[in-house]
Amino acid sequence: MKSYSCFFNGPYLGGAERSFALQCRDLASLNPDLSIRFYIPYLHSIDETLALKNFILECGFRSTDIFYYHYSPTLYGASRSSGIRNFFALIQMIFGLLFTVKQLSVLKIQDSQCWWVGGNKVGFVLFLYGILNSFKGRFLWHFRDYPFAAGIFKILPFLFKFPYSFTIEALGNSHDVRAAILKSPYPFKRVTTLYNPVQKFKLREVNDGKLTLGVASMLAPWKGVHSIVLFCLLYEKELRSLGYEKLSVYGDDIYKTKGDHLNYKDSLIKLVQRSGSSFIHFKGLEEPEKIFKNVDVFIHSSLKPEPFGRVILEAFEAGSVVVSTGLGGAGELINPEKDSLRYLPYDNEGLFRCLEKASQEERFKYIENAKKRAHEIKSIYQDQLREVFNLSKA
Repeated sequence: MKSYSCFFNGPYLGGAERSFALQCRDLASLNPDLSIRFYIPYLHSIDETLALKNFILECGFRSTDIFYYHYSPTLYGASRSSGIRNFFALIQMIFGLLFTVKQLSVLKIQDSQCWWVGGNKVGFVLFLYGILNSFKGRFLWHFRDYPFAAGIFKILPFLFKFPYSFTIEALGNSHDVRAAILKSPYPFKRVTTLYNPVQKFKLREVNDGKLTLGVASMLAPWKGVHSIVLFCLLYEKELRSLGYEKLSVYGDDIYKTKGDHLNYKDSLIKLVQRSGSSFIHFKGLEEPEKIFKNVDVFIHSSLKPEPFGRVILEAFEAGSVVVSTGLGGAGELINPEKDSLRYLPYDNEGLFRCLEKASQEERFKYIENAKKRAHEIKSIYQDQLREVFNLSKA
């Protein structure tokens, strides 16, 4: 029986973690003889992993398939934007790296035929661990974000020069991420694309009354939530005249990294409080099904290229109209004016015109075409999964 070890990038349950667990579920259904073990890092306490553990169990796996290890909080908390600011920070990160590698050594993961590594943070650590411990299987590094070379990642190209006995491949969660990996200095043997799957949603009832706008993402500046909050404060009167009753903001700083993320959520809340507006509501973390059940028009507001755009597919599945900037991998999912609407970042007039269309009879066309598009993307994903793991359709 083949054994795969699947490594999560953090202890928290976000979109990337949901997708990874669903991909493992789908792989197991295609290959019943496969044994899959999950490895979840924790920073301070195993209790941090509870939501992620429960989701893995919901995907049909057993608690005996799940293992934990201590990941250095210093290493985890250093975002790609913060970099290495001084010699002391460099020493801290190196000690954090060595600490985490030592924690991995008690897991006895060398007997797996494949390490499926679900993210950049854990990928770096496991690459070093694989070199030091002569791992001889398949190392599948799944980039759920664009590759970067800031901070401790600056030394990654040098690690590739060391002799290693495993085969290392890369997965990008969109063609755009794959293209970025191919341009990177990392000499992967093979680079392929594997889209993110989403859960099946019950199609929401079409609302003929007051409409709700929604955004849902981790609360980080590049996700553009502030741009939507400011837009709604400026256009509140006009939005209400179109039938929009409120903007619901879902999400939190779930990954608790430093850099640009720091205090972002609090700044947004204070901005709305000072404005005195009753239009904008912060909802915190909710399950995707509950989010899209209550959102008529979903705004995907990323200001930088999006590695994939999982929430777009969730909105398609649920029957919410999607309005997106369509940057990066998100642009692969949408067909503007057919199944969705598109605007440029910070183009308030363009965004308003999109929301005007989404409030009219036209929105039913977008909803119907979006359901078809979601089915197309699911079929593409299934073919990609078979290709990555060399499984036939039969």
